[in-house]
Amino acid sequence: MPDAYGSVGAMTHSFVRAMECEPRGVTYGRLLTSMRTIMKSGGGGSYDYDLQGPIGAPPMVNHHQVANFSGVQEPNLSSSEMFDIYRKPFVL
Repeated sequence: MPDAYGSVGAMTHSFVRAMECEPRGVTYGRLLTSMRTIMKSGGGGSYDYDLQGPIGAPPMVNHHQVANFSGVQEPNLSSSEMFDIYRKPFVL
């Protein structure tokens, strides 16, 4: 049986990787910084990537095609109220 194959965007990929790499209780600011680092290290174009763990490995999908690490996208945050992004924990 061939491996299942899926496609993910660069922003989704960086979010999933950051969530899996950062400790529980990560702040919004640290999560955004981690996402930026992951996106900058991704290089240009698209490539295949094995996402491991409970978030990145949905049933029957073993490989993901990560599309568009072109540097055009930038992780950011908007909110209806002001708060310190480096103190408030991210809750999913």
